Amino acid sequence: MKSLILLLFCSQIAYAQDKKTQRFIEDYLQVAFWEVQGANRPLIKWAQEKQQITYRIVGEHAYLNDKSWKEFITELEKLTGKDIIDTQEADYDILIFLGELNEYARITGSMIPPGASIRFNNWSNRTWNTQYQLQKASYCLVPSKINTTYEGVYHLKRGFLKSLGILGEIDDQYSIFYKYPSSSSKDLSRLDKRLIKLHYHDQVVVGSDHSTIEKRLYDLPNIEDLAREKL
Repeated sequence: MKSLILLLFCSQIAYAQDKKTQRFIEDYLQVAFWEVQGANRPLIKWAQEKQQITYRIVGEHAYLNDKSWKEFITELEKLTGKDIIDTQEADYDILIFLGELNEYARITGSMIPPGASIRFNNWSNRTWNTQYQLQKASYCLVPSKINTTYEGVYHLKRGFLKSLGILGEIDDQYSIFYKYPSSSSKDLSRLDKRLIKLHYHDQVVVGSDHSTIEKRLYDLPNIEDLAREKL
């Protein structure tokens, strides 16, 4: 009975929103949560009070056009409200490794399953504390296994977004959150920018479960404006 009442309540909330806003919320819930064996894990991201995120690039500098990469990072700074800084220091928050998976595993201590170095051209890893605030993130691209430039650019940017805690996918071939890389999904679409900005909204609380975030988004007084913001 309790589940039925909750379902009816959520349905009434959703009904009060227009279809565009409903779709925006649904898209966000899909990209924000990491699904493991059919269940969504609690939401992860960098802590609200952490103003500066540092990243370090190690290995072959493939797919790195300085101008477009700086534009990408600058856009993320605007959307997340964080300062994202390139560093060569040993103490960093995010590692971008371009090289072989076995070497990436050795450097980071990441557990790579047997055969993964043959099958996969990218890998990512994250650690968080008991409040699900990100503590460290890393990802690897294997240039020798990437066939096209746009595929490399896609994985480079998508890996960074995973390092910000945005782990899911949507069925939109023009989105960087699309499952497959393509020439139309390697850059941030307007929807992508809205979804990234929403992930770092102060009402999207780290550690929350799927149903809590869903209700909170439908309760946001300006959610219709966020769904249409011209970023």
